[in-house]
Amino acid sequence: MTWLPNLTFQEAKYAQQTSPQATTLVRNANRYGLRSDAMNAQEIHMKHRPETPLLLGQHKMLYSLGPLPYSTTKEAISKLLKAWQWEARPLQPRGRSQDGNGVQWTIQATSDPSHWIYVLQHGDVLISKLHEEKQLEPTMPYSIVASRRTMQHLQSTGDVDPWIANDPWKQPNRPKQQPTSHHPPPTLPAAAMATLESNVEKRIMSAIAPKLAQCDPDVPMEVDAFESRVSRLEQQLSQVQAHQSTMEQKVYQIDQTVQQVQHSQSSVETSVHQMQHQLDQQSHHITHALDRKMAEQMDKIEALLAKRGRHE
Repeated sequence: MTWLPNLTFQEAKYAQQTSPQATTLVRNANRYGLRSDAMNAQEIHMKHRPETPLLLGQHKMLYSLGPLPYSTTKEAISKLLKAWQWEARPLQPRGRSQDGNGVQWTIQATSDPSHWIYVLQHGDVLISKLHEEKQLEPTMPYSIVASRRTMQHLQSTGDVDPWIANDPWKQPNRPKQQPTSHHPPPTLPAAAMATLESNVEKRIMSAIAPKLAQCDPDVPMEVDAFESRVSRLEQQLSQVQAHQSTMEQKVYQIDQTVQQVQHSQSSVETSVHQMQHQLDQQSHHITHALDRKMAEQMDKIEALLAKRGRHE
């Protein structure tokens, strides 16, 4: 059965018509689904509900997964289970873990996972199987339905029904198992403990004696290693300081060059202003000379014209 949640009758009918295999449309209250044979169930499920894993089989088991972060969603857990290659699906959160580091989720699957402990970015995650405990139904208060004489007889003998004490179908009481007493481990005597300590010390010394023979006792290896590290750090610091001084010199040279360029630019601007002033003065003198020449020529022409008029 492949259930189609949140679909109307027309949408469910369209899903049945577009299924890759022959299916039967079924309904349970306001929920519709597609019934198919077991051979084509996987293909039909991947067609209509690819985000939810399909669990084939009649016997399904429950597992507890956690602790997971508080913001974990069902889609994220589905991706995580798919990455673990475990055919399972998340059902609902069970609540906070005992240490309070996250949330426990209930997982449904048809087989056990490949590993029971996984290491994630936030820490270790434990998978444990949940055993379904059969809860006994609480005893309801009973009412006696009988004739008047029977009720009087029961009242005369007391409120307790005799069949409760003498029930032929009552299971016999099993004897309780006696708890096994845990005896403390026997303690060794002081002489045996001393002998054991000496043997352990001899074995340790015999194991490390070849390594001590290869090392020179006069040369402090740890001090040499520390001094070499310190000298290496000093060399690196000196290189950094030299590089910094070189960079400062280059920056100073660049500043000097910029100042020279600015000074030359200001001198060029001054020269341009002077040349422009000289050109203005020259143009003024030339204009004034041309005006004077034109006036002189006009005076001569007028004088000549005046003389010619008098001769006539």
